[in-house]
Amino acid sequence: MTFLLSFLDVFLGWLLALPRDLAIVLLALGTSFGMTLVRRWVTDQDLLHRAAADLRRLKERIRAAKREGDRDAVRRMQSTMASVRLLRLPAEGQVLLVAFLPLALVGWWGLERLEYYGVAPGESFHLTANYRVSASGKLTHLVPPEGPLALESAAIQIVPESEADALTWTLKANAPFEGDLIVRCAGRSVTHRVRVGTRTTLAAEQSYESGPIARTMVSYAAYRSPLSRLLPAGWLPAPEWVWWYLLLTLLLVPISRRILGAA
Repeated sequence: MTFLLSFLDVFLGWLLALPRDLAIVLLALGTSFGMTLVRRWVTDQDLLHRAAADLRRLKERIRAAKREGDRDAVRRMQSTMASVRLLRLPAEGQVLLVAFLPLALVGWWGLERLEYYGVAPGESFHLTANYRVSASGKLTHLVPPEGPLALESAAIQIVPESEADALTWTLKANAPFEGDLIVRCAGRSVTHRVRVGTRTTLAAEQSYESGPIARTMVSYAAYRSPLSRLLPAGWLPAPEWVWWYLLLTLLLVPISRRILGAA
């Protein structure tokens, strides 16, 4: 999977050098034009153009029938419109079938690369750990990291009584670094791999099925979409980039169809 992600970085990694909002706009733009090109390639465009023209004419005739109060004509033409729309459904299925794998790869790349911002050299970040109740009151410690990471808080701490309470260590990246942060408690260790000082990140959160440590999390800054700036806090579930990307793609598909002349 790491190889596949690196392969996708070759084609999409340049987006990470841009402001995140612009990167997602460009990704949505590429997706909409890509899906439109697939639509032109795999569907009967002549049939779809004729169906679209029929729907436009039927809408005009329905409006005229409504003005004249001819309810029977309205019902007949609405039934005809439903039949014409059914003719278009196989085309939508063909597009989704061909585009599914590329869309899945783009979505996976985005989940790995767009949800969080990387930690720049010289910035501080936090490693947080939650513990199970069985470890309450015991000593735990973060193994002092090697390389350019500097630990800015006490390495040894006491596990709190509540599982909801977490312990936090503060670290600073003096230079680009990728390696393991090791947390130990009651003779058990967990490893959380981090990457700092680059545009890309590794998993922000890890859970552990057994042992005193239940979860660790690195405090990468999360992306906030324009939607979250307009809507009440917490209204959009994470990851926010997905909602912004999907909305932009849906808005751009009709534009790309018009530009490329696709039905």
